[in-house]
Amino acid sequence: MARKYGKLCTAAQAGMKVLRPGWKVEVVPPDEPTVYICSHHNMQGPITTVAFFPFHIRAWVLHVFFDRDACYRQYADYTFTARFGMPKWLGSALAKIVSGAVSTLMHSIDAIPVYRGTSKIMATFRESLDTLKEGENIIIFPDIAYSEEEAGIGSIYEGFLMLEKNWRRTQGTNLRFVPLYVDESRKVVVEGAEIRFDPDKAFKDDMPRVSAAIRDSINQMAEQAQKTSK
Repeated sequence: MARKYGKLCTAAQAGMKVLRPGWKVEVVPPDEPTVYICSHHNMQGPITTVAFFPFHIRAWVLHVFFDRDACYRQYADYTFTARFGMPKWLGSALAKIVSGAVSTLMHSIDAIPVYRGTSKIMATFRESLDTLKEGENIIIFPDIAYSEEEAGIGSIYEGFLMLEKNWRRTQGTNLRFVPLYVDESRKVVVEGAEIRFDPDKAFKDDMPRVSAAIRDSINQMAEQAQKTSK
């Protein structure tokens, strides 16, 4: 049975179409499980793709945003204070307001919790592989500098590429990775050419090429978008 978004997600998607009219996603529905890679771009990537993608997709999201208390601490101790420079009292007050809604929304958008830097990261990979085996698709925002305002993408966390190693071992085929670019000037999400590992090479030997190819594809789409907008 195909996975579905929850009611809160569906309502949020409808609201985004009203608040941000004119957006479209030029992505062809794949005929095989696909891992989409997009720049975080200070929340522009996650918000736009989850709101406007024409088919169901599961996003990788840091695990703290799934639990109300952990979400509160993330916003109060870092996002609103250390990052945005708010005084502690104001950051804490705002964190109390948004943490419940955000944690509920993460479940409603059917996101996959990412336990980065802990032994529980294997749970992330297990759920992701199960999702792909179901024929569903995943989207990942791997920027290290996720609040970067520049177009394109810089250095990325490469751990998500381990999905290929596990997929190849269990399915005997290469996983399909597709770069995306959110073009704010034209209000469109576009996709680059698919990227796959070389089946004749060891995973660790081919990983640098695939990582570079994903970054290059996103940056080339960003460069082309900037030229078109001038």
